[in-house]
Amino acid sequence: MEYRIRFKTGEYGWILSRGVALRDQTGQPYRMVGSHIDITLRKRVEAALQANQDFLHRVLNSVADPIFVKDEHHRWTMFNQAFCSLLGYPTEELLNKSDYDFFPKQEADHFWEYDDYVFASGTEHEQEETLTDRDGVVRIISTKKLAFTSDAGKKSLVGIIRDVTERTQMETTLRQMAERERTIASVVQRMRQSLDLETIFSATTQELRHVIGCDRILVYQFNSDWSGEIVAESVAAGWTSFCNRKKWAP
Repeated sequence: MEYRIRFKTGEYGWILSRGVALRDQTGQPYRMVGSHIDITLRKRVEAALQANQDFLHRVLNSVADPIFVKDEHHRWTMFNQAFCSLLGYPTEELLNKSDYDFFPKQEADHFWEYDDYVFASGTEHEQEETLTDRDGVVRIISTKKLAFTSDAGKKSLVGIIRDVTERTQMETTLRQMAERERTIASVVQRMRQSLDLETIFSATTQELRHVIGCDRILVYQFNSDWSGEIVAESVAAGWTSFCNRKKWAP
């Protein structure tokens, strides 16, 4: 057993005691053999290591971006709370587990291939990829990975993740808005260059369909009695055109 004692010097230390009872032929104990080992230094080293570990966890958890550490077997050996929140699992479920325990196989294959590349090259690498969380939500993340080797030759991989889903969606929206503005400007330019409505409508429907990404765009002209006809149309391949049915009764 281990216990704390006070030495003659007044300082406190730790002792590891071991003992065994020697018994006679009837099973009665007649002697006690044991030893005391001063393990104060070991206890101080363990306490210092634990303090460093606690400090490291506090530092990691103060960072808003998810951070994780993997061993050579791709198991998570350390991570911060932001990483748990991103995946949607508590610490005890993630510790010493790997990507295949939580992600679709295609994603896990990609993550391991990326890990192996960083382990082999020993260089820092960053790329955008997708990650599916516990609720099935697919997120777009930017992951930076670095490999480290200890003095004992043990390899570890550190990953820093940034969720860029909203940024990517915003960039896509801005690109779509810019493309639509260019399309509108092109349509206006065509209208200025030609007074032929059929030509204008034909070009407009085709360009708008490509920008919006739909399968059909048409221009319908109403008559005074609410009947009408399709005057221009653009359809995707495999779709039947309505232009063969020019007249529509109310």
